Amino acid sequence: MSGLSFNLFGPFEATLDSDRHLHFPTTKTQALLAYLLVEQTHRPGVSHQRGNLMMLLWPDLLPESAQTNLRQTLYRLRQTLPEVEISPDHPEPLLLSDRQGVQVNPVVNYHLDVAEFERALREAGRGTQEQQMAPLSRAIALYRGDFLADVYVPDSEMFENWAGQVRADLRRRALDALYKIGEYALAHDDYSLAQDTARQQIAIDNLHEVAYRQLMLALSAAGERNEALIEFTQLKQLLADELGVEPTTETAGLAEAIRQGEHAPEPGPSPDRRIATESVSTEPQPGLVLLDRIKDDDAVSYRYLATSDEIRRLTADDLELLLAERYDHSLNDGESAGQKPAGPPSNLPYELNRFVGRQKQIAAIFDLFERENTHLVTLTGPGGVGKTRLAIRVASELLPRFQDGVWLVELARLTNPALIAQSAVRTFALVEEDGQTRMQTLVEYLRSRNLLLVLDNCEHLIEDAARFVQTLLRTASGLRILATSREPLGTEGEIIWTLPPLSSPDPEGDVTPETLDRYEATDLFIERASAVQPHFSINHQNAPAVAQVCACLDGIPL
Repeated sequence: MSGLSFNLFGPFEATLDSDRHLHFPTTKTQALLAYLLVEQTHRPGVSHQRGNLMMLLWPDLLPESAQTNLRQTLYRLRQTLPEVEISPDHPEPLLLSDRQGVQVNPVVNYHLDVAEFERALREAGRGTQEQQMAPLSRAIALYRGDFLADVYVPDSEMFENWAGQVRADLRRRALDALYKIGEYALAHDDYSLAQDTARQQIAIDNLHEVAYRQLMLALSAAGERNEALIEFTQLKQLLADELGVEPTTETAGLAEAIRQGEHAPEPGPSPDRRIATESVSTEPQPGLVLLDRIKDDDAVSYRYLATSDEIRRLTADDLELLLAERYDHSLNDGESAGQKPAGPPSNLPYELNRFVGRQKQIAAIFDLFERENTHLVTLTGPGGVGKTRLAIRVASELLPRFQDGVWLVELARLTNPALIAQSAVRTFALVEEDGQTRMQTLVEYLRSRNLLLVLDNCEHLIEDAARFVQTLLRTASGLRILATSREPLGTEGEIIWTLPPLSSPDPEGDVTPETLDRYEATDLFIERASAVQPHFSINHQNAPAVAQVCACLDGIPL
């Protein structure tokens, strides 16, 4: 059996029998092979339609040109990749293709580092902490760097989005594996190993704050307190320069404990749930009874209050407004102010008319958010195609899955990019800390929350919206974002969902009330016409006119 091996972590590498390097003539031959190999790992036996592969790698070419390029690329791959002997005198090609599709030959054995990496992590998931160490170490030994680090296809946004999503997921899993090894090392006083794994995490993601905490703990436990504090200082400067935020209170507390000569700080309450009471009078004061009533409700956000004067000032300024905005829907339903609203909180608008069509798109986008590695989905399409309405419908169906709710931030009316963060702060009714920017306030609030943020109409602020999204996703692991825009945001890990027009009839075809019933555009037409004429229906007389109107609108709901 031939020793065919593919390494996709770090620079693309293909070898035969460990010593013969296989050279591919173009980047797209590498990209196509990598795509087929990874998809075979995740979806064994699937044949990929030629049309889909053409769209993946040559989206801007005419079908005839794209087809020619795919044919030439497959020819180059067959010329480069040796056949593999399955049995004596029975060689088999790695790739199988016919007029319809292309797939990896399921009977051919080969080594793929990504598949071995994932296999090792699955094995680790079945053992005790001690038993996990060997497979976790094997997985990390395979992780030579980011997935397809040197393969870039600038003229194919679809391929880059796919590669970016896979890259982000594998990076996250590598960080998680290293963190587990570091935790085991700390628990067994192996401070050298703990330092090594923490530094490996930082090399993968230099803003990975939990890795800095692991490193600080390992250094402190090894008697290197000054080095631990230097790491904290470097982290603090890096977060300020890159994201404009401070380290979390957990990290700052650890640094202070190390500074005071302690090994680790005692766990305390979350920073956004603390109210200091040492200087607060025991006499009832305006607003304090209300604070007591709702202080255990996760839907309400808090700032750190050190004195009774601060509490009185906050109450006088905007506490009533904050609570009114957050609890208006509960009180209207007859609930008392001390009760939690039923289900996760949300500010999604009520739908005033029936939602028409899009059931396949709703199901597909819902499934995307079911995946653990989905953090950002952007609905794209021309103006009037229905992006906002679909986003709100999808978000409402996702609401039960997010403990801290689903929140809509509308950007359509904004002209100043600086107002993006301000709009989000107002949406969550946050109170800004003295000396903090709005972005810092927002980041601190979202760090520990599990919620979906819907950003609507990003296109006119596209670059600033992209930076805003990237900053939030880098600092809030429980955050998911659903954006709408006429063009993609272009951030790492973004999944782009291009919304097609509603299905509409051909006015030159078979136009009858029965055939029109199949189309989303005519369903919407009936819905809107019935709002004006309650008894409206499609009949043989008006069916051609309805079909003509829907066709003229190109399936755009407007």
